[in-house]
Amino acid sequence: EQRDRDGPVTAVLRRNPVSAPGTFTLLVRTNRIAGNGVAAPPPVLGRLLVSGPPLGTLAGTHDGRLGTVQAQIPAQLGLLCQHFAAQAVVTGGGIALSSALEGTVGTF
Repeated sequence: EQRDRDGPVTAVLRRNPVSAPGTFTLLVRTNRIAGNGVAAPPPVLGRLLVSGPPLGTLAGTHDGRLGTVQAQIPAQLGLLCQHFAAQAVVTGGGIALSSALEGTVGTF
């Protein structure tokens, strides 16, 4: 979600195909791995698409279709223009990695 002021940011997990209810942990790191990333070790399904030092971790639940989690990003000059990449580790009928997104916190 993009926003223009101080306040919470919401991450939305949409399951496709629908699964059993479960949990998810959103990994927020500094880089997106180029190309198709690297294969996850069994029994995890998917490809790891984020790397670098951790910037944060958020945990939430989903109902098999949808889950959300919110975090407050403080209005600090040191976070301005901070690049990030995020990917979720999802449970509910097994363990899988989500697709990834990347962005930048704030701009001048």
